[in-house]
Amino acid sequence: MSRFFLLVVTMFCAQFSFAESLESREVNVALVINEIRDIDISRSHLNAVAEVLMSWDSNNSVAREPGPLNTPKTLSGADLEAFLAAQWTPEFYVTNAEAPRETIVRSASLYDDGRVEYFEKFRATLTVDAGIPSYPFGELDTQLELRAYTHPAAELRFLPESFSLGHESGEESVVKGNWSAVGHRAEAVEAAGLRQGGKMLFSGIVYHTAITHDFLDIAQKIFIPLISLIFISLFINRFCSLRHSEMDNGDWRIGGQLTLLLTVFALRFSVSDEIPLTHYINLLDAVFISSSVIVVINLITSIFIIHLYQSGKDTAGQRAESLSQVALPGLTLVLTLWCLSFLGT
Repeated sequence: MSRFFLLVVTMFCAQFSFAESLESREVNVALVINEIRDIDISRSHLNAVAEVLMSWDSNNSVAREPGPLNTPKTLSGADLEAFLAAQWTPEFYVTNAEAPRETIVRSASLYDDGRVEYFEKFRATLTVDAGIPSYPFGELDTQLELRAYTHPAAELRFLPESFSLGHESGEESVVKGNWSAVGHRAEAVEAAGLRQGGKMLFSGIVYHTAITHDFLDIAQKIFIPLISLIFISLFINRFCSLRHSEMDNGDWRIGGQLTLLLTVFALRFSVSDEIPLTHYINLLDAVFISSSVIVVINLITSIFIIHLYQSGKDTAGQRAESLSQVALPGLTLVLTLWCLSFLGT
């Protein structure tokens, strides 16, 4: 009888302890992004340095010597490790990091009323969705997502308290390189994990930072060179006539167009790191395709017209040359309108 009573008491205490452990705790989260740098849209990642401050009520007062009211006790090093191992803590990870985050510094502050603040500054390489059809125009949505993994949403909820870029609202200095921040926001989410067949939800916060690429940089590297190549190709087709000197101007037309075509291909590979890799055609892809098409058609047209003159078909050659001088600028206009259509996507 005594054994049965002891078993009942043990089961009741265990059930009470389990119910208490399932009590949902709210953790306020403040995040500051210090740096966003090494943005590589061709490989869809970037490097970020951020500071996170999590605060929650531990329901335990801190035993300490008398002192100023509510002055925190700060833990670091071995004392912090011992505290985190012995107490309930909201463990988290960065879901879109390519590798575990690198902790730069961390500490915990314990208050007399039982409140706990956990601070950590970390560095992480984050994956980004580089899908911008109108690139270099448009915004790139970079994300940093923190998510719990030891306690489900029924036990732990992350609440976004504040989110800023830099400590002094210096958004321009936070984003490094040829990019600028245009906005930021935070949203609380719940996502399923693999526990219990994927039915258990875990709390998290997604921090969005919208950035745009500086157009002047892309214009100097891509747009101005390609527009110059197109105009040179059209000028060669228009002013290097084959009607009276097909042998002399023929070398210019074929050699010039071939040189321009190789220049387009070389430029495309030299700026490959500046272009996002997508499964669809974006604005820069359309510009390179249009440039290649114009130069190739000018080259093929020149070869065909030279063949007509060399075959003694001067009349047909003159007609073909006159037609090319009208049709090729028209084709250039059509391809330009096709490229401009990507600005609306």
